[in-house]
Amino acid sequence: MKYTLGCNRFTSRACFLGACVFVWAFLTHNIAWAAEGMWLPSEQPALARNIPLQAVVRVDNCSGVFLSEQGLLMTSARCVDSSLAWNSHRVRNIPEQGYLARSTAEELPAAPGVRVFITHAQQDVTAQMQAGVHAGMSPQAYYAQLSQNRQALIQHCEGSAFSQCQVQAHQDGLRYLLVKEQALKDVRLVYVPPSSIAHFGGEPFHWQWPQYAADVALLRVYNDKGEPYQVAEPATISTQHYTFLDTVRVAGYPGHTQRFRTAAEMQWAFTEQYPAMLEYLQAELAILERLERGNTQQAASLRQHVAYLSAQMQQYETAGLQQKSEQTQERLLSWLTSPNQRSEYREAWWHIQQQLREDRARMPQQLWWQFFESLNLPAAALLVYEHAQQPSEATLEQLEELAATADPVVEQEVLVYLLTRYQALPEHQRLPSVNGFFALDENTTEQSIRAKVAALYQADDVLQTQQRAKWLNMPLGTLVKSNNPWLQFAHSTAQERREMEQQESVSRSRLAFARPQMTAAKQDLDRTRGRVIAANANRTLRLSEGQIIGYGPDKNPDSYKLPVVYLDVFNEQLQGPELEKLPRHFRHALNQPENNCFHNPKRRSVLMNFISSADAALGSIGSPTFDAQGHVLGMVFDFMAESARSEWLYEREQHRVVHLDVRYLLWILTYYEQADTLLAELGYQIQRRNGAVRCTAN
Repeated sequence: MKYTLGCNRFTSRACFLGACVFVWAFLTHNIAWAAEGMWLPSEQPALARNIPLQAVVRVDNCSGVFLSEQGLLMTSARCVDSSLAWNSHRVRNIPEQGYLARSTAEELPAAPGVRVFITHAQQDVTAQMQAGVHAGMSPQAYYAQLSQNRQALIQHCEGSAFSQCQVQAHQDGLRYLLVKEQALKDVRLVYVPPSSIAHFGGEPFHWQWPQYAADVALLRVYNDKGEPYQVAEPATISTQHYTFLDTVRVAGYPGHTQRFRTAAEMQWAFTEQYPAMLEYLQAELAILERLERGNTQQAASLRQHVAYLSAQMQQYETAGLQQKSEQTQERLLSWLTSPNQRSEYREAWWHIQQQLREDRARMPQQLWWQFFESLNLPAAALLVYEHAQQPSEATLEQLEELAATADPVVEQEVLVYLLTRYQALPEHQRLPSVNGFFALDENTTEQSIRAKVAALYQADDVLQTQQRAKWLNMPLGTLVKSNNPWLQFAHSTAQERREMEQQESVSRSRLAFARPQMTAAKQDLDRTRGRVIAANANRTLRLSEGQIIGYGPDKNPDSYKLPVVYLDVFNEQLQGPELEKLPRHFRHALNQPENNCFHNPKRRSVLMNFISSADAALGSIGSPTFDAQGHVLGMVFDFMAESARSEWLYEREQHRVVHLDVRYLLWILTYYEQADTLLAELGYQIQRRNGAVRCTAN
């Protein structure tokens, strides 16, 4: 359905804003809009109608979509930071300059470890996972049976034509999905705009609105024969121009959400976990900037994590999340204590509370190990040691990825910081083997730590190319006798690390036992209130729906934010240093009135970015945005700060995701890059004559 507001373009700002505020208020307060939910296609067939699901892919921790039969794929530029850094050198700074392959021969290899995953099936295997489970089992026995069943399912699945299979807990373990995927390893960079265009305005614009960004990258995927991967049903680009109040659908692989967690778990996360994680992340980022590595992919990733955690914590403080969670929990507990409710629900509640107390006690140690094991050199040594115990074909590839991304100078400084933090851990959480290996005691100084770390990095050869095969072919008995200090570390800490893993296994067992019961209880309660809520996201293929709609961060009508940004408005606002950062040829194209390909004919400008209320999570970055006919309108590339709360609580009034309109990408390829061959592959014929351009959809 199309709506017409009683104003002409943007000529009457007061009229337009007044109409928008009225409509926004009417929709958010008077219409029951079932916007919450990232659904499996099988759960909401109507959402999946017309959408080419086989074209929607997972790009590592992001999402993407195939746009041609020749394996051409669109995702967010942020999702390929590692590949941009991998292909950059002193002569060519790809993040800054951008890159366009004008032929397949010019395409650049993605960074080691980059994968594109195509989901072929998400099959319900709840019955198979529950085989052998019976009433009265302890949490540990229950978890052991689930693990055994999961491994059997994966082994049988991977013996078929699928290159990767996994069993994912759905509805927090109330149901299980066998996800059958194809992993494509040969991924190449085709196009990315310069950062001044892709991330216009830089970090201050991240998590904000309005934005004026072409945060997009085009990749090409190849099969194992080195030929472009043949896509049976690629997505096609929409020829319809959507605007205010129109409905859009998002398909992708959202990351994990926490919407069914207890109020106590929320409080622990925001008052203890997140502040501690933020402290580690900010310290590492400060090290990178001090060492003049602030423009690296690692620094960009850290900034994104810091921005996200900071936005979440700010929303927790200002949006009353804890109070809302406790109100919801109070209703649930009142319902659970009713005599006619199942005793398993109440038992599950207490299991979760008990586990929370134990997790809080162990958190300082667990968090420290999490950051320690993210260092490439220790991670490589532990990987080699594990391989000697249980060989894996993936180990060599993992080592190559670690070697390719290692920065010993940065790692040494981070390790010095981590060892200083380690000394502040509670005494019972410090391990004798770690104390002995790093020579740590109450008299240890930062200077002595720094000297020890420097010696360890000078002596190491775990990541050296010529040594990898030797280590992987060495039996465990020989390996532990080697003089490599990091392999000695892996051996000396093995027993204590196993004990920590056993504690973690007990935690997983208890939660695997309790979470499904709590989810069932919440679903039962929701049904009594006439509600059906989607399961937590868990990086499986999901669909959501929303509207292109503005929002008001407060009750002041002047604070209302429009949901769309057009190219002419962007051009009118350009001034100062941000204008000078844009390439000269791009600025020239902005000011050519005849450059009207891909314009909205009614608006006579190109739609750049828009926001919608579609439900999404972090892994949704790169997710294609579709119209009702299943044609691509654009792509999710960012969130607004208010959306950070949606990991825990979705509220349509404030939740907004930021989309790139695909027509802006086409405009850039036409007028800035003049990439006619690439445009032809995307379905557009470009004719150039005497400076004029004519574009026709195939």
